[in-house]
Amino acid sequence: MVTDLGKDPVTGRTVTLKGTPRRANSYVVVSGDQEVPLFSRPEDLTLDHALRLLSLPRVLATDSDGVKVFADTNDQYGPHISYGDVIRQLRTEEQIFTITLREAIALLRGRRQRTSTAVRKSDS
Repeated sequence: MVTDLGKDPVTGRTVTLKGTPRRANSYVVVSGDQEVPLFSRPEDLTLDHALRLLSLPRVLATDSDGVKVFADTNDQYGPHISYGDVIRQLRTEEQIFTITLREAIALLRGRRQRTSTAVRKSDS
C-alpha cells in the first residue's frame, strides 16, 4: 500500500505512507531518501504529522562533552528519549514533540536510580 500525503513545502518532495496493513508497525513515512517508522494509526496520519515525524530526531540538549539528549521514534524502540547509551521509552508518540528537558532528565534518572537501588538491595 502506498498513499501520497502531499508535498513537503520546504523541499517540494512528495511525502508518502508505505506499508502492509496485515503487519503491526509495518508502516513508514517516506520523503525522498528519508524514511521514519510510524507507530501511530496510519488512518490518523496527516501531512503535518508526517512532516513532524520527518523532522526527528529532536535534540533537547547537549552536555559539555557533546553528548545529546534526543527525543526520537526512528528505530525499533518506538517513541523514546536517549542520552548516550541510556534509552527510555515514552508512552505516546506525541510525547516526542512535547517532552521538556526537565521531564526527560527525570525519566532518565528515575529509572536508573530504581535499577541501582534494586541491585544494591539484592547484593546485601
